[in-house]
Amino acid sequence: MDLPRSNVDALDLRYCDFSGSNFADSQFRACILFGTRWVSSKLPRTDFSHSLLCDADFRHADLSGAIFSYAEGQGVSADELHRVPGLLGVQFAYADLEEADFRHSRLYHANFYGANMRNAVFLEKDRERFALSETQMQQIEWRTE
Repeated sequence: MDLPRSNVDALDLRYCDFSGSNFADSQFRACILFGTRWVSSKLPRTDFSHSLLCDADFRHADLSGAIFSYAEGQGVSADELHRVPGLLGVQFAYADLEEADFRHSRLYHANFYGANMRNAVFLEKDRERFALSETQMQQIEWRTE
């Protein structure tokens, strides 16, 4: 699909396959995106803030400048008694995440293997929560807020 600048807010799109699509400069805010596939999609500057991304697959996608603020992925709740649904976790392997914003996201168990993290924005307090390589840790812009 070639749908740049789409505005999709608060929709349930679970298990949709958007692989190879162009959604550049789009908004998917507060959406339920469980099990969605975005493999090799063009998603620069796309806003996924406040969305539920359990088992979303963004492998090889262009997510440069994307916004994942307050996005929720596989993990445990704040009280650590309830597990968020999902078996595979969020996949960002080999994705371009240059300048992507992850502040206040809960994507702690996401797979960032081989992803470009140059100037991606994370909160300093989350430094130990994400599974990142040493090179990725050095590429990230760590902020206090």
